[in-house]
Amino acid sequence: MFFTKLQWRLIGLGVLSGNEPPTAYSEQHSYQHDGVLQGRSINNGMQLRILPLGASITAGLRSTTGDGYRKELQDRLENDGNEVTYVGTQFHGTMTDNACEAYSGYTIERLDNATLVSGALEFLPNVILLNIGTNNCGLKAKDPSEAPSQYRTLLDHIKTRDADALVVVSSLLPNLNAKVNTCVQNLNVAIRRVAREAASRGQRIAIVDMYDAVPTSDINTKDGTHPNDDGYSRMAEVWYNGIVAAARNISAPESGGRAPLKSPGPRGAASISRPSILAASGLLAGVFAAAILAY
Repeated sequence: MFFTKLQWRLIGLGVLSGNEPPTAYSEQHSYQHDGVLQGRSINNGMQLRILPLGASITAGLRSTTGDGYRKELQDRLENDGNEVTYVGTQFHGTMTDNACEAYSGYTIERLDNATLVSGALEFLPNVILLNIGTNNCGLKAKDPSEAPSQYRTLLDHIKTRDADALVVVSSLLPNLNAKVNTCVQNLNVAIRRVAREAASRGQRIAIVDMYDAVPTSDINTKDGTHPNDDGYSRMAEVWYNGIVAAARNISAPESGGRAPLKSPGPRGAASISRPSILAASGLLAGVFAAAILAY
């Protein structure tokens, strides 16, 4: 399916799949949080502390610069007059602000545990871009049926540690391997269901549809999984439209969070990432204990 420019504007706070109209969760659920909404439009100087959360696609693997969707998304948001800061303990790409929380090859559960260990949610982002689950469907995946419960646990951990964050949940991209793609399609249905359930419990959730937005012609033929530069550009547009549509539910960044880490400089996204164990985090021991308890 390919979308018109008007339909692109409807992708965001809700689901656009097939002939299903978008669902605006903000109209269905009242959020009981302490976060103060910014009271500004997305084109009038919003402060966005964004955590890109996921695996190798979030890291920008197979993109020319290693930036993936992140640089174009940042440019779009900043061109609208917004202040954008990416946060995370991992650094991928040649862009200046290249922080993220992206681990190549990670499943939903491994990402959840890595995020707890690294303390990434301690940055208190007010926007979290979540794209995870493709590796649960990979040819080496053990049991894809566990993925929905893992996704639910991940969202619960996010809500517990950063209740006021808007979580922009992304469906998974199409895969060129037929078996993997069937699993992806099934998991996308489950991800939407889990996200809707989280929204019904008061979590700030928006859903964007990447599966229909990124055509298979924009998937790299070398691995059948990662987008090429055109595909990453389409992802940036979908994320942007989702943030725009959900802007009125974005709280101002909370004070008291962990200070953003300084980038070590340009880095590629081709290597397998591992959790950063930073001695500077005084809460590391407690976070590690929480990760153990999560098993």
